[in-house]
Amino acid sequence: MWPVGIFLLCASIVLRVISYPVITSDYTYFLKEWFNALSTPGLSAFTSPFADYAPLYLYLIKFLTLFPVSSLYSIKTLSVVFDVGITALTCLILYMLGITDRARLFLSFAIVFITPTFLVNSALWGQSDSPYAFFVLLSFYFLLRDKPSFATLSFSVALCLKVQAIFFLPILAGYLFRRREDLPYIVLVPIVFLASILPAWVAGGSFSYWFMIYAKQSGEYTSLSVSAQSLLSYAQALYFPGPVQNALFWISIIASLLAALYIFVLVARAGLSGPERMMLLTLLCVALLPYLLPRMHERYFYLADVFAVLFALWRPRAWYIAVLVVLSSLLSYQPFLSQLSFVKALPYVDLRMPATILLFAIIFIVAEVRRTPEIEHEDARFSLP
Repeated sequence: MWPVGIFLLCASIVLRVISYPVITSDYTYFLKEWFNALSTPGLSAFTSPFADYAPLYLYLIKFLTLFPVSSLYSIKTLSVVFDVGITALTCLILYMLGITDRARLFLSFAIVFITPTFLVNSALWGQSDSPYAFFVLLSFYFLLRDKPSFATLSFSVALCLKVQAIFFLPILAGYLFRRREDLPYIVLVPIVFLASILPAWVAGGSFSYWFMIYAKQSGEYTSLSVSAQSLLSYAQALYFPGPVQNALFWISIIASLLAALYIFVLVARAGLSGPERMMLLTLLCVALLPYLLPRMHERYFYLADVFAVLFALWRPRAWYIAVLVVLSSLLSYQPFLSQLSFVKALPYVDLRMPATILLFAIIFIVAEVRRTPEIEHEDARFSLP
């Protein structure tokens, strides 16, 4: 295991170094402009609506402007740092779940670090998905440790970084609902979000603009599927008239709410849920909700990649689920990265292809959930080795 792990780790580092100088359209039109705006003294940039991301992520970019490093390398380094965090936290969870062999843990570290979508998302694309995913994974870690306050606080930070953390909410809410005395911790979510807005507001920014930033994001794109490998990619390709698209929009909203409610109930009623069932329900939640919802982007399945890889490393029999989930995400990235010369050489990817691959993965996840029994107990929730 050691030689394979060393090879994969070295390869992942080389690939990240090669990817650093690559400039994408998202960097040119958005990230670079935000970095330049935040280079002004203090938080004066927030006096005008210069970005459509939540303030907490923009504060991180502001911190990067304090260093004499180019905006391209700074932004990508921020994402790579959280890549390392996700990788280390994955190994910590595996260790907590009973995997203590150092060689296997090192190999797991290397596998996570070289996972294609993680590498492309951060070192090549410079996206902001690894920061919020790290805190969602941290919330899951504290969930397994049965620490409701830390689990809720970690989720709150994740939600302040990116709204896609909401896909984890049915898991956290079900976990808190199981013991009623833990429900008050949910108030941490709005408190932390409001606290994240205060610096921008004090600096002269519009409170309503930054408070409603996620509502603004949701209205920027109106397609049923925005380059996502979701169920609605099939409908998007058929060019339905406006009334039909509107009906499909609301049907998908209702379907996703019902799915979230069902997963919430499964978590809430499982007295002493084993970590395997909880991990499977989490994987199902973060894969199924964006698959059903409208107006999704290809990167909204990042959490599905994280938990699919984590589960496969813990239960190697499920390797095919991780392969399908990650392959689906990787294929969906291709159209959006098509301005890069080495991507142009690849054949065009119809998003219905990765959507079909992900559908099979979800079916397999459901089968695993049904195969894993609930364990009923009165006073505790999780059973760890």
